[in-house]
Amino acid sequence: QKLEDAVTTLDEIGFTCYWAGFAGRIWRITKCWLEHYGIRFWSNVACVNRNLAGMEDVVERMEEMFLETVRQGDGVVMNFENRYKRDD
Repeated sequence: QKLEDAVTTLDEIGFTCYWAGFAGRIWRITKCWLEHYGIRFWSNVACVNRNLAGMEDVVERMEEMFLETVRQGDGVVMNFENRYKRDD
């Protein structure tokens, strides 16, 4: 199965999926699909169920992490030398 199809199916049943990055950075895949995401390579994807009672804080936190990643701009994506370093 293609990742795009899996993410679409998960969205239809209430999940939002993100690329799990380094140092607390994540990128939303759901409703943000880019064609090059379809290239097959190892990656980690984290999904959260938007409809599960009690998960509201997790849903909100993951979206805030994504928005913070976007606010950091292109440099955070291109910074391969420091990708394993934690900010804390």
